[in-house]
Order: sequence, then structure tokens, then C-alpha cells
Amino acid sequence: MAEVTDRLTYDALFEVLSRVSVSDLGRMAQVSNATRNAAEDQLVWRNRCRGLEVEWGKAIAHGASPCYNVEDAGMWKDLFRDEHNRLNTMSRFLGTWSEKWCDVSVVQSTQIETDGTNFIVSYKKNKFTAKFLSFDGQTLSFHLHGGDSGWSFVYTIKSISPNEPLTLTVLREHDKRTFSGTFHRTETPASK
Repeated sequence: MAEVTDRLTYDALFEVLSRVSVSDLGRMAQVSNATRNAAEDQLVWRNRCRGLEVEWGKAIAHGASPCYNVEDAGMWKDLFRDEHNRLNTMSRFLGTWSEKWCDVSVVQSTQIETDGTNFIVSYKKNKFTAKFLSFDGQTLSFHLHGGDSGWSFVYTIKSISPNEPLTLTVLREHDKRTFSGTFHRTETPASK
């Protein structure tokens, strides 16, 4: 493979590196000094970051902008790794969700979006208002208040693994009772 890549012009090699997966890019970096230098080139990683801007554009709430600017970055590979991980982590929670806990089963109750930094939570049923509380990378909490009952709840949802329902813990504030359940995604941001 080194012989083939050694015969490519930089532009041709850049085009190849722009189209392969990140894991294939890592494998190519192990082939030869030339492919390692090309795979580590800041321009290759800057291009990858531009692709992340597109992905963030699908994930963030309408009207918000990505929280970083590709034009201002420096260490492109580090930025790509950090932003790719952050996007994947946050995306586990984005979308429209149905909830099931105790005797409560509400279809498409909760809309979770992001502005790229924080979450924006909207409760779409029973006149509740929602307020984002916290996110630690694996657990998201939000407060619900109002509805027909006037009660308040703290919802804590946790991602155990990608593509699985989120676990749900509901704290009913007036009597401090806790309930367990699940959140099931019914719509993703990209499917809107």
C-alpha cells in the first residue's frame, strides 16, 4: 500500500483521506511515514471538523449555532475528537420521547434539543412547563411544574448504552416519592 500512496499527489491523497472513516485514517497512518504525515495533516482534520459542523447543524435546535467556530480552531485533530465525542454523547438524549413509569404512559411527551452547550427541554402534554437542570455526560435532569394537578416533578434520565431506551427516575416533589421507568425515543432531530 505504501507504494501506491507514495505515487499519489498530495491533493489525491487528501481526497482519499477525506473520504475514509476515522478508524481507516488511523490504520493508514500506520502504513508509512508519508501516509502518517498525511493522516496527521491539520488540513485533513480541519475538513473533518467542517463535517462535524454539518452534524451539529442536524442536532442543534433551530436557530442555534454550533458552539465552536472552525475558522478559529487550532489543533484540528483534538477538536475533532472532542467535538465528535460530545456530539455523540449529547445526541443520545435528543429527540421526541415517550415515557412510561408507574401508571403513567405518555406518547411523545418530551422534546429534548440542544443549543450545542445546554439542553432545551419542552414538555408537550398536560400544560407542564419544563426546565433543564443538569447534564453530567450520562445523566440529564429536568424539572416539570404545573399541569392540571399543579404538582412538580424532577425527571432524571440516564443513558446506559446507545440505541437503548433511557432509564427514567421521577421524583414527585410534594411527597418525595420516587418512581422508575423508561424513556423511548419516538423521533430523532434528523427525522424532523
